[in-house]
Order: sequence, then C-alpha cells, then structure tokens
Amino acid sequence: MKKNLPAAEVRSSLNFLDTPIDGPLVALAFNEKLAAHAFGYNPQPHHRGGSGGQAGNAASESWAKHRDRIKAMWDARDLCTYDWIGGVMGRIALYVVGDLMCKTSTGDPEVDQLVDDYFHNWCGDEEDDDGFTQCDVTGRFRFIKLVQLAFLAMLVDGDHAFVVWLLEEGVKLQSIEADRIGSPVDGRQSETYIGGFTVDPETGRPESIRVFNRTRHGQYNKPVEIEPARFVHIWDPDRSDQYRGVTALLRLLNDCRDIRETIEAERLAIKDQSQFVGAMTSKYGQATANDAAFDGKTVGGTPTQAAQWGKWLRLAEGENVNFLTPSSRPSGAFMQFMQILIRKMAVSLKLSYGFVWDLATLGGVTARVEVRADERQINHWQRSMVTPMRRIRRMVLDHAVGMGLIPSHPKLGSCAWHFGQRIITDVGYEVQNDIQLLNAGLVAADDISTKYSTAGGSLRDVLQRNAAAVLAGQEISSQTRVPLELLAAALWPNATQLLAASNSPPDNPPPPEPGSLEAVGDKGAGQIVDLLSKVAMGQMERESAVQTLITVYGLYPEQAEQICPQPIARPGEDDGSEVGGPTEPQFGQRKRKLAKPKAKDR
Repeated sequence: MKKNLPAAEVRSSLNFLDTPIDGPLVALAFNEKLAAHAFGYNPQPHHRGGSGGQAGNAASESWAKHRDRIKAMWDARDLCTYDWIGGVMGRIALYVVGDLMCKTSTGDPEVDQLVDDYFHNWCGDEEDDDGFTQCDVTGRFRFIKLVQLAFLAMLVDGDHAFVVWLLEEGVKLQSIEADRIGSPVDGRQSETYIGGFTVDPETGRPESIRVFNRTRHGQYNKPVEIEPARFVHIWDPDRSDQYRGVTALLRLLNDCRDIRETIEAERLAIKDQSQFVGAMTSKYGQATANDAAFDGKTVGGTPTQAAQWGKWLRLAEGENVNFLTPSSRPSGAFMQFMQILIRKMAVSLKLSYGFVWDLATLGGVTARVEVRADERQINHWQRSMVTPMRRIRRMVLDHAVGMGLIPSHPKLGSCAWHFGQRIITDVGYEVQNDIQLLNAGLVAADDISTKYSTAGGSLRDVLQRNAAAVLAGQEISSQTRVPLELLAAALWPNATQLLAASNSPPDNPPPPEPGSLEAVGDKGAGQIVDLLSKVAMGQMERESAVQTLITVYGLYPEQAEQICPQPIARPGEDDGSEVGGPTEPQFGQRKRKLAKPKAKDR
C-alpha cells in the first residue's frame, strides 16, 4: 500500500524537476495526483498506467488533448533551450532545409531566368535601400531563414504559420508562432472552435483562424480573424481529425528529462568523491602535535589541511593516512543505460541513433540502411515543406504578373525545389552506382546533375556553367599565352586542339544542292536526259520516272515534277486514249515507217 508523504517532503522529492536537490534526501515516492499535475501530458511517467480510455484518446482535439498539447509545447521549448536535444533539432533543420533554392521550369529559358531572378530577389538575394529583405514583413530574415525557423518550430511547437500581407512594396510574410494561433490561456474548446480554428460544423473546413498578439509579459490580446486564403499552415499531423500539430518531441520528453536529471545526479556524486584526497585517522582519538598544521575546518568542525604536491608530512605515533580510491563513476552500466534512453529518443524522432548522437556507430552495410532510412524521413519533411512554399511562390508571382514585373506564362507554377546535396555515406560507391545507372539508361542525366549540384541547378545550368568556365579559361590562356592544358591538365587534356577545331571552318565544302550538276555529275546528267526522253516518247511511265529522280538522283519532289515532261501525243492517236499510250508493237511500226524514207534519201 502506497503512503503519501507530508507536504514538505513531497516538495523536496519534486525539487529535481526544476532545481537541484538541496537539503536531506527523501524517499522517491510519488503522489499520483501531484505527479499528474507536474508532468501533465503523461499522468504516470514512471510506469505504464492506464490508457485513459475513450475520454483520453477518442477525439484528437478534445479539451484534454488541447491542454496536454500546450504543456508539452512548453516543456519541449524548455528542453531545446537548455538541453542538448536543441542541438539535435538544429542539426535536423540544417539537413532538411539545406541550401534551399527554387528553379522555374516553364520550358522557355528566357521566362525561367526572368522569373527566377525576380523570385530570388524577393527571397532576399537583394536587400532594399534600408537593408531590409522583401519577403519578411519585419525585413529581418531571408526566405530560407524563415523556412528554417518554421520547420524548427513545427518540430518543437507542433506547428507554425505565415500570414500573407499585400502591401505597397509587394507581398510580405508574417511569422506566427504556435502559441499565438489561438490563446493558450483560453481553454474554450467547442465543435466549431478548435485551438484558434473556427470550422464549419458540417464539413469541418476551416472558415477563419484567430491570431493573437503576445506581449513581452506573456499577455494575449488583440485577436484578429484571418481568412484561410492568407493563412499558410506548416504542420505534420498524425491523425486526420487534427487541426493543430503536436510537438515531435512528445514521445521523448520524459526520457530526455530523465537523462538530464540522471546526469546531474551523477555529476554531483562524481564531484563529491573527487573533492576529498584522503582521511587521517588516529588510534588515540585525541589531539596531537600535528594538529597545528591543520589550517581549516569543515562545517561540522573537523580540522582540514590543504593538500600540497610533492610534499611528505611527518605523522605522530598512532596516526595514519588513508588515500581515498578514485571515483569509478560513471560506470559502464550507467553509460549503457544512457545509451538505451538516447536510442529510445532517436526512434521517437524516427531517426537513427548514429544521426542523433554518435556517428561513429555507422559503418558497413548497416550504415547505408540507416542513412537511407534517415534520408526517407528527411525527404518526408521536405515534401511537407514544399506544399506551403509552392503556395507562397504562386502568390508572389501572381502579384508580379499583375504589376507587369514578369511576363505571364501558362506554366508559371511549374518549378522544382532543391535542398542541396543529399547525405552520402560512401561517395565513391554512390557515384559509381549512379554512373552505371546512367549508362544503362535507367536514370536521367538531369536527375544525377540535380542530385550532386550544390546550387540546386539542373543539367542545363551545369552545362552552361561548364561552358562559361571553358570560355573564361580560353580568355585567360590567350592573355597569358599559357596553354589551357597547363591551367587545368586533368580537366581539359586536349582543350587547345578541340577549341581550334570548333572555331575553324570545316575543310570539306558543303554538300552540293540536290539536282545540281555537281550533285549528279556528268554521267548522272546523261542518264537523267535519257530518262526524260523515254518519258517523252511514252516508253516509260511518268510516275516511275519521278520516283526514280527522287530516290536515285536525290532531287526534291518539286524539282522532279518540274523537269519530268508529259508524254508527246503522236499523229493519228486518239487524245482520249487510256493512260499509258500506244502499245510497244505500234511504236515499232511507227519507227519502221519513219526509217524507210531516210534509207531512200540516202
């Protein structure tokens, strides 16, 4: 049977939650109600208790869930501010956002360049005359920093938001932290108002979002209703009925707090054992002549003497010095226990232990498996950020088109978001694998280029930069009279020869025009004349002759039709005769009749 402690002892036993233990230790027994009040979002953190049943788990946005979400958010912010888990969150944000860049892909290079220049300048590549950025309503942050802050807030707080403002200077973004979406001190929850969201009771579609102003003293005032068209919500829900996100650290808050408290307790124990060098004992139990050497006293009145290096002290008869054994803490069992807790925290974040804590554990095939698993989780976070970023980009470009700053295009919304180079464990193995896939035709060259491009460029961008580098090298080579091969021997081994061949006119003249005398030659010209004579005499069909001129002698169809004559009609023939003219015997008879007069004349 559990026994409740007196109020004073209970306060002492819970001191480790916020401040170090001061005073005598008490038994670590918990009053269940006090523990539930202290931890809030987990009524029984020290052991597995009841699930809470329908009241605690049926609705994802119940009053209890709303209360626990806020308490967990405060705790997560505290841990990320004062504990090492904040560094882990910063590393995750760095890997996920990376070198964020957007590339337009309308298919028109000129339009792509104009749109990219405008959007990148809006993102903060160029500041205005006052030194402010164009994207932030406060003028302080670039767009990539706003995205980093939003993603980090999504992990720690549960969600984040941008409110879009259309001012005279253009489109601006206002960052809204999670505790300003609805008021955390307002516990009102209903079927139509959930954590700042006013929803349609029939469809559940948000109709407006209530945003509060927060003073430096923690007061919430001046609520404003924001229409959904201006509200960009950044979150990663776990349930379809959710309207507000829950901190990604929820599952590891207790373990992280246990680690901090256990390390503090172990640190106190190590310091306590390390402060004492040795103890002097006497079998007589009375003061001796050496007592004059003791120059200090403890709180309890025990004489003390400062330890001096390399000095031996003479002891009186019956006195002895016992040197204390050096501390062996923390022990191996303690370190293994810490490792178990950190592994639990890594699994709670859906990341590997090596990524969260110790990269030295990565090695071999398991390293590739864990890194690929981390990469999939990172890709999931990146996809969750792309959707709101596309929406923001579309609003910015629509305003620019309306103001005539950039041209309109039917594919203006087509773009690709690049987050920089991926996590690669074995660069040599990865590159060789990609080259083999590229040579086999299983991946596109543009995908490989985008994967390894540090600036987020496509294959076209890489080729343009390579061409610019070659032209710059050629210019430097001509100015310094140093061959290009000496400037970069491994990069351009035959640069001078190749550039000379590409810049000089070809040795062979261009091919002759089809149908010209140069194309068919003297022999071919005679054959063409004989062919045309046969058509004129009716010895060959005109269609066959036209096809022969096209396929054999390379004439254009128009040329063949133009030079190929129609069959000549002979005297005594019926003009309405069938196509194809007289038969061969008739031609023979006509030839003989025409030949006889020539013989008599001779």
